[in-house]
Amino acid sequence: MSLFIFSLIVFSLVTAGVLRGLFFDGIDAYFYSFFDGLSSGFILNTSNLMSFLFDDYSMIIIGAIIALILFTKNRFSDAFIYLSAMGISSLLVKYMKGLFMIPRPLAGSYLMDQISYSFPSGHATTAAVFFILIFYIFRKYFDSKKRRALAIIIISVGILTVGASRMALGLHWFSDIVGGAALGIMCASGVIMAFKKAKITGSRIYKT
Repeated sequence: MSLFIFSLIVFSLVTAGVLRGLFFDGIDAYFYSFFDGLSSGFILNTSNLMSFLFDDYSMIIIGAIIALILFTKNRFSDAFIYLSAMGISSLLVKYMKGLFMIPRPLAGSYLMDQISYSFPSGHATTAAVFFILIFYIFRKYFDSKKRRALAIIIISVGILTVGASRMALGLHWFSDIVGGAALGIMCASGVIMAFKKAKITGSRIYKT
C-alpha cells in the first residue's frame, strides 16, 4: 500500500511540474546537457541495446516466455499479475503520451521510429514494472533483510540504467524518466495489491 501511494504522489507531482513548467525545466536542461557530453560510441551502443531490450516488441516476447514458464510451474496467479501489470502500464503510457503531448528533446526528434511523445517514458515504465515483478516472482529467495536490500539495489540500478540510456540517446527528458519510473512502480504495486486483496476477499467468501 505504502509503495503504491508513494509512487502515485511522485507521479502526480512530476506530472504537475511538467505540465505547469515548474522546477523541472532547469533540471531537464541540466541532465540533457550532461548526457549530451557523454555521447561516446560505447555509451551509445550500450544505450541502444538497453532500449532494444525494453521496447514493446522485446518485452512482449520476454513476457510471453516468463508467463509460459510460470504456467508450467502452476503459478497462475503470478503469471496473471505479470501480464496484467505489463498490459495496464503499456495502455496507460500510450494514453498519457497522447493526453499530455510533451515533445521529445530535439536531439531525438530526427529518429523516424521515435515519433511518439515524450512524457512519460515508456521504457522507464516498463523497466520499473519488469524489475519489481521479477523480484515479486522470486520473492521466496529474498526472505532476509540483506537479500531484500540487495533486491532494492538491483531494481534501482536496473531502472536507472534503462532511464539513463534513453537520456543518453537524446530521446527523453529527466522528468520523463522519473514520471515513467513512478508510473511503473505504481502499476506493479497496484496490481499486486489488488490481486492480494481480491484473493483474501475471495477466500473469505468461500469460507462463508
